[in-house]
Amino acid sequence: MEYATTNFIAKYGMPAVGLCMGAAGKQSRVNNNFLTFSTHPLMPGAAAPGQLFSSEVKRLRAELGLTPAVRTFFLFGSPIAKSASPAMHNAAFQALGISGWTYDRCETTSVDEALKVINSEEFGGGSVTMPLKEQIMAHMTELSDSARRIAAVNTITIRNLADGTRVLVGDNTDWVAVRNLVQDKVCSRRLRTGQDCTAVLVGAGGTAKAAMYALCKTKGVKKPILIYNRTASRGEALANEFGAKSVSTLEGLSDIGVIVSTIPPEGHEAIPETLLAGNPIMLDASYMPGGAPLTKRAQAAGCDVIVGPHMLFEQATYQSEKWTGREAPRGAMAAAACRHFGPESALSTVLAHEMHGL
Repeated sequence: MEYATTNFIAKYGMPAVGLCMGAAGKQSRVNNNFLTFSTHPLMPGAAAPGQLFSSEVKRLRAELGLTPAVRTFFLFGSPIAKSASPAMHNAAFQALGISGWTYDRCETTSVDEALKVINSEEFGGGSVTMPLKEQIMAHMTELSDSARRIAAVNTITIRNLADGTRVLVGDNTDWVAVRNLVQDKVCSRRLRTGQDCTAVLVGAGGTAKAAMYALCKTKGVKKPILIYNRTASRGEALANEFGAKSVSTLEGLSDIGVIVSTIPPEGHEAIPETLLAGNPIMLDASYMPGGAPLTKRAQAAGCDVIVGPHMLFEQATYQSEKWTGREAPRGAMAAAACRHFGPESALSTVLAHEMHGL
């Protein structure tokens, strides 16, 4: 089969799919390097004799040494010394049995320094945080629709083409985490009240843009979304971009069902107690040892709180799946996150269902 595909590529100058049918042809499906046909566990049956699940193909390629033996993944940005990302992703690689893959930190504010690492032969992918989320975009070969719309990249994936070309794909998983976490709670609230929720976004930085994109895609959230930022012009610019409504103050707002805060921990006083008094769903994207001040205030006020470490965990699981092509080992990643943040974060209570059976 390899002889046939090699000759085809040489003759016609295009990639070729080479595989044999039936049980005896399973190995050819695993060895094939371009567009291998596969099926999914939710399908009623295989579409052809010998067809495998994509997860089986990935696993067998790893076991046979067809997956790159050594790959290094990095978190780029600063400050990142206390980031939980290495703990979660290394736990994921270990749980999936990918022993040659490691995840580390590259503390830098220079996009040029980051690119030196990215362009190394063993680089497998990476996470990007401030201040490089926007700067790194220009150096990607391709951008996902979400990364282009948000104008920020937090995930880099490597794709190798059949001709050996190396493609850098810039993506954004922050918004998926925000949407899914808020969506779950909004749906539960709608079942009780039968009503959609008014949402207010606090902040207008890079994370705020991902959050706004997420809220626009969250079912059960009323439009337009409200946005408040201390520098009014930045809030107005973000509002205009997404068809939202900028407000000059948070005082006097009523019937707010969702608050998403993307401001740093020290800025928590921008959110008045009156806004928390209505027991809204509250996502605080900030986190720090012992819990962020806004998170503590929201919990004390009886809000339905989504803590920052939960958002970090959620987006990390989507990154893992993009890099490995396999379902994220959420239990192992959750356990690693809980160990990193410690018992005082109460994250183990939030993620207890993820770690069931470990």
